[in-house]
Amino acid sequence: MAALQGDLRTATDQVEELAKLSEQTDDPTVPALLAHTRANYALTGGGGDPHRLVADLEHALRTYESCGAVARQLDARVSLGWCYSLLGETSRALDVLEEALRLTETAGETIYRSYVLWTAGFAAWRGGETERARRSLAEAIRLAHKVADPLVITGRLATLAWIAADELEARRAAVLLGAADALGRLAGSPTILLMPYRHECEQSGRRTLGDNAFDAALQHGASMSLENAVAFALGDPSPGVSPADRSPEALTARERQIADLVAEGLTSKAIADRLVVSPRTVQGHIQHILTKLGFTSRAQIAVWAAAQPADTAE
Repeated sequence: MAALQGDLRTATDQVEELAKLSEQTDDPTVPALLAHTRANYALTGGGGDPHRLVADLEHALRTYESCGAVARQLDARVSLGWCYSLLGETSRALDVLEEALRLTETAGETIYRSYVLWTAGFAAWRGGETERARRSLAEAIRLAHKVADPLVITGRLATLAWIAADELEARRAAVLLGAADALGRLAGSPTILLMPYRHECEQSGRRTLGDNAFDAALQHGASMSLENAVAFALGDPSPGVSPADRSPEALTARERQIADLVAEGLTSKAIADRLVVSPRTVQGHIQHILTKLGFTSRAQIAVWAAAQPADTAE
């Protein structure tokens, strides 16, 4: 917790104290806990090479499993999932996290499950599975919202912002980033190793929107309450558009075609390749679709398009 708050001196002192205590016991769980704690410290604030953390976390996990320490297993699996993801080893990350999801489901647990889903969402995005990532992150936010803890929600909003930027949804990315930044100042930063993704998201948004528009969207997100930030992230429909207005006839033929491709799980880049147009043109159509249907996310477009009768598509 000290590292999350940026108090690295206190965090370092705690790790050193644990190291001294570990020399005074034969309990095998204590060296495992020390290795685990050092890895978490590196991930949250101290920085470090994920390659060097994997062996420690794998050792800790094996020890926890042999001792039946379920809560520590879950924490270690989350940290290991992050390390694998940062190394680009998506399959290994998702495998270690699947077991964590099984454990939380069996126990009816919420907080750890939210962290696992966040990590799984990041891993899926890094592995090119954007829609799977969005689903994981949306469920993570819903679970985290039950306890109204901004620390639990901050990282999920930020990851959704990075995905939105990758999909050329620059304004949505800026709003989500602003909300995540504001909550982060209140609750603490999730991990220093993720900062490059935050910087790339901002740079991409400023290139697309320009500084003034980006800053306005960022401020809009920062001014949101926790409730409004969660609603925006989950894509609650605009109150200005009724369900009756969301008929297929509201869209042009090209917009409906793109909506169907969104429902197939294609990214803006993949849609552009399919239709032989630029990604910016695709994103323009998607923005029009969002406005006409009163939606705020691609996920809503996908659900809507999948529910339409096949003979309405042109």
